[in-house]
Amino acid sequence: MASPRTVPCITLPLIQALAFVTNLPTNFGFISVQKMTIFDLAGFPFPLKHPDFSSDAELIKKVGVLGTYVEILREYRDAYEIVEKLREAELEDKMSNFGMLSIRIPDILLSYSILQYAKPFVESKGSTNLIGKEKSISEDKEFLKFHIFVMKLRHKFYAHRELNINRHQLHVLQNFPEKNKIDLITDGQSKVMLMYRTIELVQFSRNICIVADHLTNQINGLKKAVLSNLTGKQREYLIDTDIDVLRTAHIDDGNMGMTIPFQSRAEKESENET
Repeated sequence: MASPRTVPCITLPLIQALAFVTNLPTNFGFISVQKMTIFDLAGFPFPLKHPDFSSDAELIKKVGVLGTYVEILREYRDAYEIVEKLREAELEDKMSNFGMLSIRIPDILLSYSILQYAKPFVESKGSTNLIGKEKSISEDKEFLKFHIFVMKLRHKFYAHRELNINRHQLHVLQNFPEKNKIDLITDGQSKVMLMYRTIELVQFSRNICIVADHLTNQINGLKKAVLSNLTGKQREYLIDTDIDVLRTAHIDDGNMGMTIPFQSRAEKESENET
């Protein structure tokens, strides 16, 4: 039985948590805000295509890795939220509210969480990954053991069909549709394993949190590295240029996901190099 839901290990970024705010008070926690709106907190796109930045290969590399880690962390937030909701439902027996559909809905949600958890540990062209970094993330034995288990499920069940889970058993109808005839039942009669009741959700939530903590540390380290290694010209451009000009000039910088969403990241990178 899962334990009650605790304080989330993954919190929303400030800009997302305040998305419903249009005007902030003068003093907001540790931030001193003077007539600042949500648009000011959003800032402006990093000017990747500006000559002073695009020519700095090391800077562009750091920004790219940082961006990938942020994307992974966002997906881990989704996975964490789903697992916690499943834990709550298990505790409160809310699954019965779905009727017969309750058998499949939790497993559908769980499959998404497992795929999101496993994604950075599987090779993807054009994207930073965490392959082979499991022990640098944590040497905790329970974390590593469960990580191997989840990755096996991803490789052999959720992404492929190698395990014996949910196999169909063919049944025969005798004297159907009439006497001395038979028919085969090709739908139904599958032995379905309820994965959300099989997997240790508490440990899964813990694993997500451990990787998320690692990602957060990596993001903070890269953020410091980018800021501390800016040249004088780069810093001057970011500070002295009018913010409305910056927003307009760099609206699409690094935002290929919105303009060409189905293009391969590897293809995009190779095009930028030519």
